[in-house]
Amino acid sequence: MTNVIAAGGKKCVPHLNKALSPQCSTLKIDNKILEIVKRGMIGACSKDGTAFPLFDFKPQVACKTGTAEYILASGKTGTHAWLTAYAPAEDPTVSVTVLVEGGGEGSRVAAPIARKVLVKYFGVEDKFNYAAVSGVGE
Repeated sequence: MTNVIAAGGKKCVPHLNKALSPQCSTLKIDNKILEIVKRGMIGACSKDGTAFPLFDFKPQVACKTGTAEYILASGKTGTHAWLTAYAPAEDPTVSVTVLVEGGGEGSRVAAPIARKVLVKYFGVEDKFNYAAVSGVGE
């Protein structure tokens, strides 16, 4: 769904072969709704949003953080950390989704991992202080 939002309502079959032409169809999603969702995702990756590890990232990122609760048959509970994002927010070329099972909060665990992927993809200098978050390995 992240790619559909990033592509303005187009659903494309993913592939890794650059020689193939994209196979896309347009979903019937009102453009006003898409814009509301996009603005919300940009807000989540901006100051006062939830994905603080991505606030200063250039190019600007659009994202959604999440913390999914679970309960095991034993009664033990916990949370999965996740984040889905695309960038640049206004003209996307990449999307990334991170899920860390039992990881905790999406903003503290999944967002820093997504940042590392985006740093590598865009070839930008990474000035984020990873010591400020827990659960992120090298």
